[in-house]
Amino acid sequence: MALFGDFSRLIFLLTVLTLFSSVVNCEDIFLEWHVAVDMTINPASVDQPVITVNGMFPGPLINVTTNDNIHVNVFNNMDEPLLMTWNGIQQRLNSWQDGVSGTNCPIQPAKNWTYVFQTKDQIGSFFYFPSINFHKAGGGFGPIRVNNRVVIPVPFSQPEADFDLLIGDWYKQNFKDVRSKLNTTSEAYDSSPDSMLMNGKGSYLDPLAKAHESFTVTPGKTYRFRISNVGIAWSINFRIQNHRMVLVETEGSYTNQIPLDSLDVHVGQSYSVLVTADQNAADYYIVASPKLVNVTEHSPLVAVGVLHYDNSTIPPNGPLPIGPDPFDREFSVHQAQSIRWNLTTGAARPNPQGTFNVSNVTLSQTFILHGSTAEIDGAPRYTVNNVSYLTPDTSLKLADSFANGSGVYLLDEFSANSSRPMSVNGTFVVSGKHKGWLEIVFKNDLSVMDSWHLDGFGFYVVGNGIQQRLNSWQDGVSGTNCPIQPAKNWTYVFQTKDQIGSFFYFPSINFHKAGGGFGPIRVNNRVVIPVPFSQPEADFDLLIGDWYKQNFKDVRSKLNTTSEAYDSSPDSMLMNGKGSYLDPLAKAHESFTVTPGKTYRFRISNVGIAWSINFRIQNHRMVLVETEGSYTNQIPLDSLDVHVGQSYSVLVTADQNAADYYIVASPKLVNVTEHSPLVAVGVLHYDNSTIPPNGPLPIGPDPFDREFSVHQAQSIRWNLTTGAARPNPQGTFNVSNVTLSQTFILHGSTAEIDGAPRYTVNNVSYLTPDTSLKLADSFANGSGVYLLDEFSANSSRPMSVNGTFVVSGKHKGWLEIVFKNDLSVMDSWHLDGFGFYVVGFGDGNWTPNSNSTYNLYDPVVRSTVQVYPGGWTAVYAYLDNPGMWNLRSQILKHWYLGQELYVRVYDPDPNPNKERPPPGNLLFCGKIDPPPPPPSTPKPIPAPVPVPVPDAPLPASATTPQIPW
Repeated sequence: MALFGDFSRLIFLLTVLTLFSSVVNCEDIFLEWHVAVDMTINPASVDQPVITVNGMFPGPLINVTTNDNIHVNVFNNMDEPLLMTWNGIQQRLNSWQDGVSGTNCPIQPAKNWTYVFQTKDQIGSFFYFPSINFHKAGGGFGPIRVNNRVVIPVPFSQPEADFDLLIGDWYKQNFKDVRSKLNTTSEAYDSSPDSMLMNGKGSYLDPLAKAHESFTVTPGKTYRFRISNVGIAWSINFRIQNHRMVLVETEGSYTNQIPLDSLDVHVGQSYSVLVTADQNAADYYIVASPKLVNVTEHSPLVAVGVLHYDNSTIPPNGPLPIGPDPFDREFSVHQAQSIRWNLTTGAARPNPQGTFNVSNVTLSQTFILHGSTAEIDGAPRYTVNNVSYLTPDTSLKLADSFANGSGVYLLDEFSANSSRPMSVNGTFVVSGKHKGWLEIVFKNDLSVMDSWHLDGFGFYVVGNGIQQRLNSWQDGVSGTNCPIQPAKNWTYVFQTKDQIGSFFYFPSINFHKAGGGFGPIRVNNRVVIPVPFSQPEADFDLLIGDWYKQNFKDVRSKLNTTSEAYDSSPDSMLMNGKGSYLDPLAKAHESFTVTPGKTYRFRISNVGIAWSINFRIQNHRMVLVETEGSYTNQIPLDSLDVHVGQSYSVLVTADQNAADYYIVASPKLVNVTEHSPLVAVGVLHYDNSTIPPNGPLPIGPDPFDREFSVHQAQSIRWNLTTGAARPNPQGTFNVSNVTLSQTFILHGSTAEIDGAPRYTVNNVSYLTPDTSLKLADSFANGSGVYLLDEFSANSSRPMSVNGTFVVSGKHKGWLEIVFKNDLSVMDSWHLDGFGFYVVGFGDGNWTPNSNSTYNLYDPVVRSTVQVYPGGWTAVYAYLDNPGMWNLRSQILKHWYLGQELYVRVYDPDPNPNKERPPPGNLLFCGKIDPPPPPPSTPKPIPAPVPVPVPDAPLPASATTPQIPW
């Protein structure tokens, strides 16, 4: 029996070892490299030294598999010290092999050293290069492929072949000569490379180039191009004549697969795209052109290669394929934002990438890194937070391990959160919390593109109408947030959860909106969700609003008088903050340039204070397609009413004769002439036009024609058949058979209270307490700040009062809101946290029988709706978003003087997936004091101690753009 038991254990052990070996299966790859300088290659058609690896430029491919061990014995045959680094290889648990000055001592001339590292839990496209002494400007780079293990499926069919394509700008001078001149301001800040190479070769269009790059393909086959920008300075735009690309991977992450006509690749980045040879047998141009610089197609800064069909006898011809304008930042940012992680596929491991995400992480630290320039000790330098890194003679890793850093660097001497008042040279080393989440905000204070890389890790690149799903803590109004005090800062972290569309942001307290501070928000569709119209040539943001010529503080100070509170109005109308084209005193006017035959999307928002507007473009019809996150039935329009706080998207086709045309926005319910400062006039400029706009301004409807405005509002219907933020049609969620849980009937009016003019809701004028409602609700159950349901949301009080108006909304119940406007001016109402269905408009009094006139079939969903003078508007809202939500007039004076309330939607479930907990950086104010800080942690000995790092906000999305303001 004992023998049998031992035998069983042996079988079990062998089974485990077999399974382990099948999972961990890895190989040892041994490479011997001789790094030298070669004077015969002449990639830029001039004699110059080029750094080669084994006589090759670019160097040899490192072609390995996940978890392989790579041994690279590097012989330095140059005349100065050398280090090689592996861009994107994370060196798991082994920074000794990273190959930069802080981790490794250089390999001296005529010496060798062996790097030994593992591609642990990685796949993807990367490259290597020499990391010190400006060597990268002389070459020495080459491609790295880390292939999937065979047991891990790849999320696309096996391509016919993989092509490595290393593209980068290049100096025609000796890299040592360039390096020696970097102590002068002109070379350090203003000089730039002379040419662009593809795999170390010149342009196909350059008759002096010794060689050009060419890739041979077979018709009908698909190929994987692994593209890396190995350059020195310029970001590039990459494209292939007549061929679309499909993005599939970037630096070890499989992406959502998006089709591309061109791809921006910034310095140090790597991408994989699939290209199918689906054109006629011929040769086609492959092009990489620099960003932020104007070049012609024959410029040496435009790299040109060839895609050669193996049965082709036709050389490439025609103009080079056109990319985006190199200065079109919007294109580049939009494309970057569209590159998303494929959450459902595995990569280095079989479990989906999305099983590890940032939707609910708690940040341990935040670094805010400002990149800038400075003159330090008379020399030009680049800085981070006004510190320019000085490389010590001793590697940091060596000093850390053998001398606790002593005499080499002082840990956390410099701040990673703020800039020093004076620029200094220093060895900048900061603490990162082990197994903590770090947020890094890169701030570029330069006028050129910057690009950052973090060794050892991959990182997640992470308003009005934004619904703040499950997270009213980030809503940015007085009831949810304590104000940011002067000279302080605070970070909002929110997610555009299940939303698309056109919105805007603005300052919400102290009448600040009258002084500006607003800007546009676009929430684009995910690439997997089809948009119900063809891709426009470009999107234009157009923020239109009335404006006071006085200081907003002066206007605010006068609102305690009846004349200012009720009768005054703004003086002018602006388009994107600019005056009218017809105003000779205006410093600037707005103009949009279009190409004949192309269609453009105008995202129009009324960011104003008081006036609704009518918008129109001379001789051009518009097609309405979207409003505040809802795709609409597409209706043609000659003009469009846009009420305060509303946003719309219209398509405009440049289908007229080449000329310039007036763009006009005029106020509703006021008589104006075309030269009135209350008429905003911009220009639609055809790019081949030499004719200024002429003739009378296009005529809109009578500004007092209420019937036109109501009829247009009723014609704006929800597109029931298209998807929006989700793939299922919008119409799968509708109001045709809902059961109402509550009805609010809200009368907007005015009153004199304690001798001061106020605006009211049901005869209650909102008073803003010192303590935010959400703070009081969470920490004191509202005690001493507000009394829930003290005021009725169904009827008006007999006497007007000031009060903090908070009502209960039933969680996951249907709420009907009837807005009744008792004033003689247009009103406009907004509900934070939700979109509502606009089901009806009417005149006079609303009664329960008025619902017989409702449109319950295809009412549009939006977050801001107009209420006509003396009339009513009805909406339905589904209260599935727990939180404290602001319901307000969008007319700024009405809001500032009390026409608002809050709807508390309470879910007793404490699950943070139902409603987010308070953020880690929560601001406190009024009656609620911050909790005492936790006890300090004793200093460990002998390791250096990190500086304390303040808590940071909870990220809300796996893609988290950082926007420092």
